[in-house]
Amino acid sequence: MSQMRGFERNICGMFGAYGFSRLVVSKDAHHGVLKRHRRNLPFDGVVDSFSDAVSLFGPEVFHRDVSSCRVYLFHFKGYLVIASPINGCSLIQPPPINISSGDFNKNSSVSFVSYFALIQRGGCDFDLKVLNAQQKGYTGVIVFNTINDKIFPMNGGERASQILIPSVMVDKRAGLKLMNYSVNSSINGSREFMISIVSFYGLPLKYVLLALLIVVGISLLILVIAFTIHLCRFWRRIRRGRLSRRHLRQLVLKRFKKGLDPYDVCCICLEDYVDRDKLRLLPCQHVLFNFVDSFFSLKSCCPCPIFSTTTNSVTISGAPN
Repeated sequence: MSQMRGFERNICGMFGAYGFSRLVVSKDAHHGVLKRHRRNLPFDGVVDSFSDAVSLFGPEVFHRDVSSCRVYLFHFKGYLVIASPINGCSLIQPPPINISSGDFNKNSSVSFVSYFALIQRGGCDFDLKVLNAQQKGYTGVIVFNTINDKIFPMNGGERASQILIPSVMVDKRAGLKLMNYSVNSSINGSREFMISIVSFYGLPLKYVLLALLIVVGISLLILVIAFTIHLCRFWRRIRRGRLSRRHLRQLVLKRFKKGLDPYDVCCICLEDYVDRDKLRLLPCQHVLFNFVDSFFSLKSCCPCPIFSTTTNSVTISGAPN
């Protein structure tokens, strides 16, 4: 079984499967009509979503199920609290309901209602911000970039090994909008919105395009091969009734001698032969100008229209009938 899982893991890696997450804001399923149906789905009543970057420290956010390369893996969800102080460089105010960070370990997932701390970038190391939130009972940290609109995986320092909760980074625009969805926001009120960190596995666009290009290339190659085979068969069928150069050389080529030869008119073009003209003497006893060679490259019958119904075959040893 372990060997099979290892093989499937290699297959998933070979096709470029990679993990990513997205921050989703949704209406709390415990409020309004959402309470009556689909309460366990992470995307009920989605009102907003943001791109994020998972930190390089803390628990393994992507619990990768390589046995099936599932698309949807898991989600962390909870209420959002704006940290105080907002830079998180010192111990911050605890959430309304304190949850001990001892409930976490490196492989656990959050299945209960929890609280995320919204902290701005700057002032201290990323791992210190997350550690301060963890010590106050937060189950996750969202750091928003106040310097620019870029997001990147946050690096950890000497405190990285102590981090047991997940953390992600969002850009400045997302951070400012997330403040409106926090429990201490004066705009939307408390506990109306749930924040979910949802993880996925997928293929980068370049690999999808590469796979599509490979499929199209293979299809074109098959078409070219099929067309080539058909063309070869077609030419073989045409050449089956032709005279080859070797057989054409077996036809007698002679010079016309006026007054000595019994024939003086070409039976095809009805032109008189001129002395010293090059003529082809066929086995059917017809005598033609030597331009008839081009005709025999297509057919092996006598080109004479007068006798074609009675004597139409040029009989040469080894030539096609």
